[in-house]
Amino acid sequence: MLFLEALQQGDIELQGQFLHGSNYTFLAHITYQECDFQAVYKPTRGEQPLWDFPTGTLAKREVAAFEVSEALRWELVPPTIYRRKAPAGPGSLQFYVDHDPRYHYFNFTPEDHQRLRPVALFDLLINNADRKGSHVLLDRDRHLWLIDHGICFNVDDKLRTVIWEFCRRTFPRRFIDRSGPPD
Repeated sequence: MLFLEALQQGDIELQGQFLHGSNYTFLAHITYQECDFQAVYKPTRGEQPLWDFPTGTLAKREVAAFEVSEALRWELVPPTIYRRKAPAGPGSLQFYVDHDPRYHYFNFTPEDHQRLRPVALFDLLINNADRKGSHVLLDRDRHLWLIDHGICFNVDDKLRTVIWEFCRRTFPRRFIDRSGPPD
């Protein structure tokens, strides 16, 4: 996948910092061969310590969420890598999803809410402790994307999410047998 190669080897130019979060998060511009796109960079040294997660592991958890999504062939998490050489040191680098930030979980249409069933299952699988309404994005092609997975994969049960409408519901077999991405 060219995006992964570009994230790993491309030139990074920081364009600004996202201010609404506890950890350092930057908007970056990536240039590599014919690729030219934006990404989200989260340096490990910008992570705020948490009492219930090992220090310096959040960026790698971002990558692990992408890898689980890819292994399942669900394509829910944008391409994400761990980059050792970056402007503020090692950290995660994720393809930036262009979306309308005014359209999110709390004002999704009923049809878009029904599309969240795989999100609920994914969050359960990765033990997501931080699914907020603004972490579910629809791009211009209406593809569903999930972001902000630094607080996942804890050894203790930590599931915290806004998406509870599928609680105690069954999931179609295609989610389990990996016959294709869920709709």
